[in-house]
Amino acid sequence: SSCARCKPQRNVICPPRLWEGTRMERTVSEHDDTVQLLSVYILTAVHEQGWCIAAFSLNVLTVQLLSNANCGTARAGWATFAQVLGSSLSMFFPAAWAYQIWDVIFFWEAGLLVYTSLSSTGVMRDCHLESWEQAQSLFIGAHVLQALWFVLLCRRRLLLSTFAIGGTSVCLAVFGVRLLRLDEQGYFLVALPAWLHAGWAMATCLVNFNHALYSSSAGGWSVAAHASASSTTALSVSSRLDVPNESTCGLDLASPPLTLSAPAAADSIA
Repeated sequence: SSCARCKPQRNVICPPRLWEGTRMERTVSEHDDTVQLLSVYILTAVHEQGWCIAAFSLNVLTVQLLSNANCGTARAGWATFAQVLGSSLSMFFPAAWAYQIWDVIFFWEAGLLVYTSLSSTGVMRDCHLESWEQAQSLFIGAHVLQALWFVLLCRRRLLLSTFAIGGTSVCLAVFGVRLLRLDEQGYFLVALPAWLHAGWAMATCLVNFNHALYSSSAGGWSVAAHASASSTTALSVSSRLDVPNESTCGLDLASPPLTLSAPAAADSIA
């Protein structure tokens, strides 16, 4: 037998609705409830963590796009990251493979955002992230400044980019200090990636500053570049010794990796 729904079509027989009240109907209902609940979770996470997610995404996209795109030939005044770093090398410049650490940092911080988003939606009820909620502005500022740093670097604005990445390291260092009261799980997932990011931002700031000095025509800048590297090494060691033992876990990750030097170190010093 046919029904009104099938009248526009010919030779179509409507199957009897035998599934009403059966497992199939319950499955459809549960699926709709799941989709609705998931939508609520996503909207809540975006509302609570939206600016953090936006700043993180901006930073990752900027670094990835400008690292891989051939900006040097596409537009006048732009250079790729490799072109900027390869213009002058010194003993304190990390090897090229050392920059792959940014992939680890971004992956860890993506897990940070997933963890905090689940906490904000109530899925993980045992989280105590009050300090994270109070320090979100520092996380946002750090990623916005790093995105700005990369744009300035590819425009060969070396001194301005040094201030930008320096601001990133300061924001993340203060951010990490404010998260010292988290429990072990929260500290591992939230504070440690921030400390690792802060350490490499500090090292990048040093590299950026030395690169600006070496790019200068003045001969005395070479001595100043080596002096800045040595003073930063001493500062990192002294800060490591002065901090209590319970707070050194993050500082171990934040120590600048000055031992990773470029292969052309001897030639650049000579």
